Amino acid sequence: MKQHILRLEQIADHSSSSPSPRLTIPTLVNTDLQTQADKIELSIKDTNNHLSEIYASITTLAKSFGAPLSEQ
Repeated sequence: MKQHILRLEQIADHSSSSPSPRLTIPTLVNTDLQTQADKIELSIKDTNNHLSEIYASITTLAKSFGAPLSEQ
């Protein structure tokens, strides 16, 4: 958060050589959104992996009891 504040202060300082606010602020927002999207994607992949492991365990358990696996 402090980094974002410093960056916004840099943008507000017209004497600095930073890019125009019109270009910089969307870049910061896009970076934050991409970071959040990456975290969500990783979470979904982790959840899918866990669900696959659970399904495999249930399948193994069902086989050990001789239950038909036609329903999924």
